Amino acid sequence: SEVANYIVMELIEGITLKQYITRRGALSWKEALHFASQIARALTHAHEKGIIHRDIKPENIFVDQTPHLVIADFGIAHFEDSTQTKAGAWMGNKRYAAPEQTDQNKSDLVTCACDIYALGRIINELYTKSNPAGTQYTTIADAHPLFLPLDKIVYRCLIHDPSLRPTIADVLTDILLVKEDIAEKLEDIQDYLQPDEDVGFSEEDIDLIKIFLSELKQNLDERHGVLISKFGAIESLFTNLLKNSSEMPKSTDIKELFDIV
Repeated sequence: SEVANYIVMELIEGITLKQYITRRGALSWKEALHFASQIARALTHAHEKGIIHRDIKPENIFVDQTPHLVIADFGIAHFEDSTQTKAGAWMGNKRYAAPEQTDQNKSDLVTCACDIYALGRIINELYTKSNPAGTQYTTIADAHPLFLPLDKIVYRCLIHDPSLRPTIADVLTDILLVKEDIAEKLEDIQDYLQPDEDVGFSEEDIDLIKIFLSELKQNLDERHGVLISKFGAIESLFTNLLKNSSEMPKSTDIKELFDIV
């Protein structure tokens, strides 16, 4: 009998991250950070093995039913200890490609830093849903002022000089720190909403409450239409309260909004 060579591959039942973003629309801050950390973990493992993916983009990342992310398509990956794939033989999507990947004069500079650049683009896209070609991009803080630390991560990932970009380990650490910090702040807001005494809010507190209300609404199942409607009413009342008051609302004001609804 003839001997046939074959490859056994994992069957992933799901859609690409690009399709997921398109279908879901705006992701919650928690889900977006969760996805960003998963991609960073996967790239950490690849880089530790000396593998540079070179074509990281939402179309090459799959979301299964968990949802769990899987990086696919290592077809043009470069192995640092191999000469079979030239570091400068670039192919892929220019929207996510690092500057050194498209510059023939810098072909030998293609390192793990090019994957870091692409990750920065994707983190930004998870929040802004946009990824224009070139060096210009919409910052996360434009729509989410409290997420300035994420913009700092993206900025470092997109530095033109690859030698100045952070390692994937540094990026993962920064993502996890932001995730932990925001989660702690939201827990504080939940405590504020059930106060023992009348407490005033700072402008940062107000922004956090807005995120908290939005997060509650986004995490509700679509079947709970009545609850979504109620939280929408809370947001509307809260917005009107800010517009009609010259002073920052107090915790009792916020609690009153919940009681009204």
